[in-house]
Amino acid sequence: MASASSSNSSVVGSKPLPSSYTTHQLGPIDHQLPPFIPVACIYLYRHPIDSLKLRNALAVLLDTYPHLTGRIGIRADGAPEVERIGTGVDFITATWPEDIELSSSTVVTDLPDGGNALLAPFAPSTTGPPAVPILSIQHTSFPNGAVALGIRVLHCCCDAAGYFLLVRHLAEVYRTGGIAEPPVINSFLAEVQFSDEEREEVLSIESSGSSVTETQPTFVPPTSPPAGRILRFTKSELEKIKAAATPSNGWISTFDALSALIYQRIYRARCSLGQTNATAFLSSIDQRAASRLNFPPNYFPNGITAPTFELAPSELADAPLSTIATRVHDFLRSEDSDHILSMLKWFTAQPNKSKSLSRFPVDRPGFMISQWTNVKTYEGVSFEDEDPLLVATPFTPISLLNGLAYTLPRKDGDGLELAIALSENVWEVLDRTGGFEV
Repeated sequence: MASASSSNSSVVGSKPLPSSYTTHQLGPIDHQLPPFIPVACIYLYRHPIDSLKLRNALAVLLDTYPHLTGRIGIRADGAPEVERIGTGVDFITATWPEDIELSSSTVVTDLPDGGNALLAPFAPSTTGPPAVPILSIQHTSFPNGAVALGIRVLHCCCDAAGYFLLVRHLAEVYRTGGIAEPPVINSFLAEVQFSDEEREEVLSIESSGSSVTETQPTFVPPTSPPAGRILRFTKSELEKIKAAATPSNGWISTFDALSALIYQRIYRARCSLGQTNATAFLSSIDQRAASRLNFPPNYFPNGITAPTFELAPSELADAPLSTIATRVHDFLRSEDSDHILSMLKWFTAQPNKSKSLSRFPVDRPGFMISQWTNVKTYEGVSFEDEDPLLVATPFTPISLLNGLAYTLPRKDGDGLELAIALSENVWEVLDRTGGFEV
């Protein structure tokens, strides 16, 4: 395989920071994410983007997002925080020796090393502070004039909505020199303090999202290595899936229907391989809406919660698709804002947050799906006078996780793309049995 030649530099803000600003506190939603997991995408453009102008725009951007120049540390209570602010972010300029195909049918797996070669090197520690920059950008030029931007941010600092807001702001600075509507970078409940009585009351509440344990569960890797695929669903295909999944006397969303179909088909394939306990389901729920926690516009930190549930093996395997879709629909709407707020306060009050764990099991296979079709992936990210040809998340060594899926919008608006990783033996079963067709 060809390889890129590159140069690396560290970038800080264009203005000096106050000497007192050395740490930045994250909030309880941020604390749910392991500090070594990133959000990363590749932006592919047909024509050049000036790398020096981009680097200068990044410096101006960091005046508004100064905490991204720090490094993740771990507090005494086990929660991550941003420290050493002003250390800098990675900016890499690279040149790829071969032309890249520029087609409306291009998907991320068509890119060099599936897109991984277009991201900055990344080798975080998984047993302590990750010891890597929070933000990294790689600008890769191709002989035919195309440019790819590989942009990565540590997930404990933002979710997908915050990530795409950051990229839109970077493009805005590149085009105009500034940001018209700055972000909110302070995390919800990051500075909350409890009295002894308040803490005791909060800790008495049962949390549905996390549990406290003295024993860390052991991750069990799949016996067959995972492989990532990009599956395209047109609007007509999604309408067919929704029709098959909608109960006669109810309503479900397209996301409910597609999630239920994948959840059930994967489980049936796993059952044929003897994996009958693979019943766990996890999805992300955005809490920004006024009907939920009502975060301000341009809220950058994590605003999602990721609850989990399980169906009985017999129901998941044998029930009609409409029943599974109804279960998914009801689950994703089951927690009101008061309960979510109580859960976050419960987590904040924990004296040792390293022992507070998601209830999603890691010792057996499950299904996790994140909805990126509701965030603006293609909007506002024109650096020059050109929209990106492709915006996609690559299958990295961290995200190539058995059972992990993302729904992403298609640029042409005709349906969506599903980025999903499954064990190769599960793919073999699905390929023989019709996959996700209805």
